[in-house]
Amino acid sequence: MTEPRAEIHESLAEIGQEAWDGLVGEESPFLEWAWLQGLEETGCVDQESGWIPRHLGLWEGDRLVAAAPAYAKLHSMGEFVYDWSFAPAAQRMGVPYYPKLVVGVPFTPVTGQRLLVARGEDSDRRRKQLLVGLHRLAEGLGCAGLHLLFPTEEETGVAVSGGGALRMQTQYWWANDGYESFDHFLERFRSKRRKAIRRERRSARQSGLDLVMLSGEALGGGMLSQMFGHYDRTCAMYGGWRYLNESFWEHLQGAWSHRLRLFAACSGDKLVAGALCVEKGSRLYGRYWGSGVDVPDLHFELCFYAPVQHAIERRLAVFEPGQGGHHKFRRGFEPALCRSAHWFFEPRLDGPVREYLAQEVVEVQDRRLAQLAESPLRVKGQTPS
Repeated sequence: MTEPRAEIHESLAEIGQEAWDGLVGEESPFLEWAWLQGLEETGCVDQESGWIPRHLGLWEGDRLVAAAPAYAKLHSMGEFVYDWSFAPAAQRMGVPYYPKLVVGVPFTPVTGQRLLVARGEDSDRRRKQLLVGLHRLAEGLGCAGLHLLFPTEEETGVAVSGGGALRMQTQYWWANDGYESFDHFLERFRSKRRKAIRRERRSARQSGLDLVMLSGEALGGGMLSQMFGHYDRTCAMYGGWRYLNESFWEHLQGAWSHRLRLFAACSGDKLVAGALCVEKGSRLYGRYWGSGVDVPDLHFELCFYAPVQHAIERRLAVFEPGQGGHHKFRRGFEPALCRSAHWFFEPRLDGPVREYLAQEVVEVQDRRLAQLAESPLRVKGQTPS
């Protein structure tokens, strides 16, 4: 059987939206052309940012049969698979750690497909071909390693069977257990936590602000521009890295507003705080928070409770509120495993790091099980206390 033609693309524009989105289908929204190409068009992803597009496409004639979003990098910013200790270790050994080839979505710690395969194709075979092509690409670019970030569990299995070192971490996700209302969800908590959550919601609602969810055309009239201002200010206030520029937010308004859900606090026509989420299929994703006011419990309402209520009303299966935050655990979000796979081309680094990662995987799994045993959510069917 003839092997497909492997091509390196320095922009998704070289591939085309129809071909690319034909591979994405109903999977993660952040793999869609409008998101990834938008990052390129607006300069969020470029040589200066240190995310240099080097996407891999497998072609049979003029048909794209498989592809992977890939970036050459000289740093580890914006990946959310924290390898800060590995680079200094490599330096102490006198071996390179950068550049590296990263396969994933810039600035987006969301699990989803990374090895995209066209419908009707042999997925396992095409994924293996992509991994071979990615290794060749990494070697051709002089990279010291290849890193597959936030792939699906199935893709992780293919990567690990192909020699990748498994890494795990946890995020806190909310899962819909057939809830009919937010109060139905609250019944899963013991009395003390249930009262605390109701108190936080009441506190935010008594602020005098209008708490609403905006999407589609309702995001016009400068609403997203105001949200960008709060996002920008919040990043500066807390020392966070502002990965997205205002041009990208304007791009989302024009090309992607059907995916956006803004949980907003307004004073008249003025947005004073908001949590920007993304919805696709059966999942809701929390992405960006920003505020220009100091209102008790408003963050919890807009980032957690209002999106959960929305997910229940829309009968969504999962709400992923983003990276980090043990405070989510106390509010009914439980630890879910996220994965990555890594190849370190220098043997002196590869051995010690693999040994460390193998131990880390066990620790992450054990810690997750211990947390689940301490979940504030009662086992379904238990009598409320």
